[in-house]
Amino acid sequence: MKIFVPIKHNSQRVKNKNFRIFNEIPLWKNLIEKLIDFEVYIDTDSDIILKEASNYNNVIAYNREASLLGHKTSVVDLIKFFVNKFNIENEIICQVHVTSPFLDIEHL
Repeated sequence: MKIFVPIKHNSQRVKNKNFRIFNEIPLWKNLIEKLIDFEVYIDTDSDIILKEASNYNNVIAYNREASLLGHKTSVVDLIKFFVNKFNIENEIICQVHVTSPFLDIEHL
């Protein structure tokens, strides 16, 4: 199973939501550390996340395509881009959000 995580640097409704501290680390890192046993793909427009995600061996982080930037882009379009970019066929993909810190891995 591949885990797809879209992460914007700036949130429209809640300021810095993906970078808020939860369990003493930023919310986005909390999720990534929980997913340490999975192959994780991060689609982001954040230079901070791109840089820091490289510290995780199980994570591939990439710049969000320019045509998909902004608050009106649907997650479906991000998933389609991800599937095409990495030539994913016949594999299970689980898309999760950073803002679900109480997600249990067993539920995946």
